[in-house]
Amino acid sequence: MTSHTQEIELLREVNSYFISGNDHTDNLIEKLGDVVQATSRMMQDESMWGYTSNMGNDPLIHQVINSNLECVVKYETFTLNQLRLTKGLMLLLRNFSLINELNADTYNLIANLVEKLNGLFTEGELALKAVDISIVGFHCIFNFMKSHDEPDVVVFTIKALNFVMDQLMYTGGIFELRQTLSLTKQCCEISQTKAILKEQNCGALIKLLKCSTRILNFNTETNLEELHSNEAIEYQVIVNIAQCLMNFFDDEVLGIAAYKMEKERPGDNNAVLLYLIACQMVFSSEPLANWDYVAIGAVVLDFFRIYTDQCKRLLETANTDEFELKLQHRKIIALFDIISNLMPYEMFRKVMNSYEVLEKLIEFFHVVENNTERKRLKDESIVNREKKSFGNVKTIIVEIITYFVHNDKKNQDLVREKGGLILLLNNCNLDTNEPFIRERCILCLRYLLENNLENQDFVASLEAKGVEINKENEEILEKCGYEIEIVDGKVQLKNVSNKRHKSE
Repeated sequence: MTSHTQEIELLREVNSYFISGNDHTDNLIEKLGDVVQATSRMMQDESMWGYTSNMGNDPLIHQVINSNLECVVKYETFTLNQLRLTKGLMLLLRNFSLINELNADTYNLIANLVEKLNGLFTEGELALKAVDISIVGFHCIFNFMKSHDEPDVVVFTIKALNFVMDQLMYTGGIFELRQTLSLTKQCCEISQTKAILKEQNCGALIKLLKCSTRILNFNTETNLEELHSNEAIEYQVIVNIAQCLMNFFDDEVLGIAAYKMEKERPGDNNAVLLYLIACQMVFSSEPLANWDYVAIGAVVLDFFRIYTDQCKRLLETANTDEFELKLQHRKIIALFDIISNLMPYEMFRKVMNSYEVLEKLIEFFHVVENNTERKRLKDESIVNREKKSFGNVKTIIVEIITYFVHNDKKNQDLVREKGGLILLLNNCNLDTNEPFIRERCILCLRYLLENNLENQDFVASLEAKGVEINKENEEILEKCGYEIEIVDGKVQLKNVSNKRHKSE
């Protein structure tokens, strides 16, 4: 004889409700909610653990729940009360599945229900309740998969994830997104589910990026530093997204999908930006052993080409759309920061060198230098309408150049030949749009001049090259081994560290 007479009677009443089609619940929602709440306390209350485990092992409990689900999956549409009771049943099964394995019949009914709900409602309270049920169903399906790794079960687990992401495109909020992310992360880590995600060109992850931009209201105005300092939930969600993506840098699949989104769907700009921001987080952390830097480099190059071309067009155009400029500025900052974080890795540098990225980067440096404003503290209130605001881009460019030229004579010479030395010297002054560029230029110049007589001679021979003279310039160049002489208000640089070479 079962020890859960009351619970079984309640579930039979729910079943009668579904069979009758009468929408008067007679407190069934509240009663079922009490049982769900009791089983949900199993992690905090040992007695509730036993209660939940015993219920989950009771075949009659499962038989009655399955009878309910058999009715539910036949519905063509639902009332709100029907969805509420269905969610209660699904929560019970989810809690059971945390302790005991669901049987195959129950799994199939859950799978059918999740598939039926996908796309059934697109707005309002019904859509929100439907996505809640789908998320709980996805949890059940995922828990079933952990002990049943048959190919069809694994495939349907990712199918269920896709169903949830489809619904989150138009309904649900940060609570629903966070509920989904924990298991999405595990799907990205488990080899079988990860393989299916890749076979599907990471479609579920692209949907994750898209629905997250809607839910987080993520756009060019999103201030990550502020979210971080305020310990905002939104920041943690972005971190969780990054943790999902970091498992997919062992080949090009995810990167190609993101690049395709950039190229083919301009309306998904914010989703692409979120992808780049998440990648920034990933590549500023410790790398995974299986990362393929050649594959990462190939994807980075694709984005590099399109973003430098787009920014060049916007910077060199007189009447630029301010929103588009701001968007491309945010994207290229993210991309350059990714490159800077990856440059310490030798294989990634080899990829960048093989595609002559340094030369293209210096060319872009010239474009930014010629078309963007430079401000000093005394000029803060002055607006230069002929020049565009494009702050911090040159600083990251200099960081990347520094990695290229460190102990690399060929790249050091290339910087000189492409006018990079002049660019660096011209950016050694304080600029409120580039507050850290002075320090970056000092280090970069030091590496460019170190053991490179041609570069030393070039700098030492500079006279009246348009570099404005002030004490800051003097300090910078003296740190690099040069003395400064003033001739008619212009600068002349004298090599101090290599006088013997100059006298020969």
